[in-house]
Amino acid sequence: MKNSIVVNFAGNLDLARQIYQMLILEVINISSLKSKDIEISEDETSITISTEPSNLLLIKTIIKNKLNEWLKDPKLLEYKITEFENTIIVGKPINLEKLTDFLSCEICGYKTLYEEDLFIHRYTHAGL
Repeated sequence: MKNSIVVNFAGNLDLARQIYQMLILEVINISSLKSKDIEISEDETSITISTEPSNLLLIKTIIKNKLNEWLKDPKLLEYKITEFENTIIVGKPINLEKLTDFLSCEICGYKTLYEEDLFIHRYTHAGL
């Protein structure tokens, strides 16, 4: 039975595309693994790497090391890596204080940071 590691780019399609090729080459070039031991798939903003449980730690370590290396680029310094079990998230952390800046719909509680979005949302209650 194979286990999976998911690398998610928090909705950033450009970042996902840039890192995808680099990670594939790095994982495939692990000398102790055969190509049949690894399956790699992607959707728009995440990469899933499936492998045998015995390979999981090695692959996860290589991925994290490569991501840390890559994120040293001055253009990417605001990105951080967050890990939850076998999911690695690459994204810009949000200051928790900013979460209190949400605007809220008085009818249903919908929340947004933008007045325009709230204005448009309110029209859904009017059936427009």
